[in-house]
Amino acid sequence: MKARHHQLAVLLCATALLAAFSGSALASDSPQEVFRAAVDALENENYAGLVEAVAPSERTMMAFSLTIAVEMGVGFWEGAEAEAAQKSFAELKTKHGLDDSDDSGPEISIGSDTSQEEIDAHMEQRAAALFEDVDVPTYVAELVSFFLQTPMMEGESLLPDVELTDVQIDGDRATAKAGDADLEFLREAGRWYMASP
Repeated sequence: MKARHHQLAVLLCATALLAAFSGSALASDSPQEVFRAAVDALENENYAGLVEAVAPSERTMMAFSLTIAVEMGVGFWEGAEAEAAQKSFAELKTKHGLDDSDDSGPEISIGSDTSQEEIDAHMEQRAAALFEDVDVPTYVAELVSFFLQTPMMEGESLLPDVELTDVQIDGDRATAKAGDADLEFLREAGRWYMASP
């Protein structure tokens, strides 16, 4: 893979993974606990636990976002091992009932007057249709494990070397900073979770 494509793939996937998984192996009593436990889960390669850190209402969008990020990362990869990785990714999606040939979800025409809210609503509808019959926690855990084991991720780390700062809680929502990243948290059923990127 060319260097710039490799860097773009790593950046896209690392951003999506860290944004989605800066949470804990379980929901927590505070955003700070969720963040700290996520780092521990990443260190222990507990990807199923990381999925649990994302708010249940947000997991489908997380799966959708990560699928797109990994699709781009694998798609940009070039070289002898690229075809095998692309085949393995296709097999993973097929195993979980994700069929690329059936893209019959809702469509949208985006123009200069299309609001971000309309685009977001469309993406949520597409994600709901695509993942309707998918065991999202199992799929995402396998997807993360697959991607982190590809040669393009060799020597890369997704562990954040930052602390959670500037935590602002407003009812059942919270924001915080982790280095340069802005994170959002949700409280559902009395427990704190990460919001999907």
